[in-house]
Amino acid sequence: MARQYRDIDFQPAPPGWRMIFLAGDGKGVWTYPVPGWLIQEEADDEYEPLTGTAPHNRERRVIPAFWSAAFGIELQPADIDGDNPAWVLGPGQPDPTEEEIAQEHRSVEETAAREANGKLAGRYFDTVIAPRLRDEGKRADHISYARGKYIRDTCADPAELDRLRAHFASNGE
Repeated sequence: MARQYRDIDFQPAPPGWRMIFLAGDGKGVWTYPVPGWLIQEEADDEYEPLTGTAPHNRERRVIPAFWSAAFGIELQPADIDGDNPAWVLGPGQPDPTEEEIAQEHRSVEETAAREANGKLAGRYFDTVIAPRLRDEGKRADHISYARGKYIRDTCADPAELDRLRAHFASNGE
């Protein structure tokens, strides 16, 4: 489960700080100014402090904040655990070049394809191979190890990935 954090402080950023997000069109970017830095600490949820942990033992982080029209007037923390923003730049740092932007978009596409391939291989293992292994009396730790190995090996084999896609297509899935 992902950690939860709550805002406990805000510090203004000097002018010129900005975050650059990849645009959903696969080509461009969106740039937002960074008005400041949110200081956050581990929490049970967005509004409640972490229970059972002394304040000096709670993990803290400092992350850039931005305003987005989609969220109204409330400052939003950058999703640093996700895949955005692509860049956080300070005053005087140049914006990314068109080639850097294109490379970042390619990287995101390649990552998405790897994740989709891993899910496909995992689905096949879970629906076809794992039941056979359970029927053979294999232990759960053996099946778990075999699943990881199967996914790694399958993702490295484009022909096997094509075979799995055909398998699910032929079954109407």
